Amino acid sequence: MLCPVCFSENECSCLTEGTLIVKKRKDRISDYYDPLLDGGVEEYEKLGWESAGAQRRRFDVMLDGVGFDGMSILDVGCGLGSLLEALKSRGWESGYWGVDILPEMVEEARLKHPDQDWLCTDLFADNPFEKKSFDVVYASGIFNLDLGNNIDFLKEALNCFTGLSRSHICFNLLSDSSRDKEEGYFYYREDEVRRLVAEELSALSIRVEHSYLPNDMTVIITLD
Repeated sequence: MLCPVCFSENECSCLTEGTLIVKKRKDRISDYYDPLLDGGVEEYEKLGWESAGAQRRRFDVMLDGVGFDGMSILDVGCGLGSLLEALKSRGWESGYWGVDILPEMVEEARLKHPDQDWLCTDLFADNPFEKKSFDVVYASGIFNLDLGNNIDFLKEALNCFTGLSRSHICFNLLSDSSRDKEEGYFYYREDEVRRLVAEELSALSIRVEHSYLPNDMTVIITLD
């Protein structure tokens, strides 16, 4: 029987050991975002980004790096649907699903774009999609908070994304080379990320982009 989280056919620990970890992760995310969602702030601030321009640059790097014409997309940690708006501004039209763990995010995204597919779930604990359902799986910002087990979480996510994607996996991370580290966030070493991808995935290529922001990196994986 396939694990619904990582798609492994072998015995895994996702469901037997993951319940407490999942709760801790959701609590950490809720504690961070709930005060932002309750305040009268700009949309980018609700999502925890430093500026609207920085949020858009992250999207542009991913969109320029893959080329999305005709591709279906799963947006993991979709927030308020900002990626969808960036896609539509480029004339993109194809299948899109937005998934977020916080109901407030999904409700607001659905109000803004009622014609799109939105789902409130923890994808890593309750994955409702069939294998290889999407051309591209994209995640922006979901790995930034210090969860206490970020490398394990990234490994879990990569296994899940690989099961869902037919073509590309794209995500951004805070870079360990940043000169402006803040408490409460997790910063990744590029060499460790590359090693993890090489160990976990059958990838045709991995590209890491740094030039767009001083504290950030975007990982673009082309699957074999």
